[in-house]
Amino acid sequence: VIGTPTDDTWDGVSQLPNYKPQKFGHYSPQPLSAAFPRITEITQGETLAQSFLQLQPRLRISANDALHHIYFDELPPKIYDLPEQVSIYTVSGCKLSPEPNNHTVIKIKQ
Repeated sequence: VIGTPTDDTWDGVSQLPNYKPQKFGHYSPQPLSAAFPRITEITQGETLAQSFLQLQPRLRISANDALHHIYFDELPPKIYDLPEQVSIYTVSGCKLSPEPNNHTVIKIKQ
């Protein structure tokens, strides 16, 4: 999804001791939705995921910045004031909902 790193996408990567792009070939970056089409069904899900999947460590989103990403805007503000040991499910409006099982099941006969 992120493609083969180059000096254009990751400054100085070719100087790293184990950098051997010829070993695996060149792959162009692809949108995350090319590999995971359903991610487009999640509002701002792809932008947040892409923020984590940056080749250059300095360009990756921090955990703190991720918590303030628009993806999480619908969460009740009280979540951010909870002590570490308190579950987010103690906050009114937060609940765990099961995902619909829309996955293809393949059965292999032995």
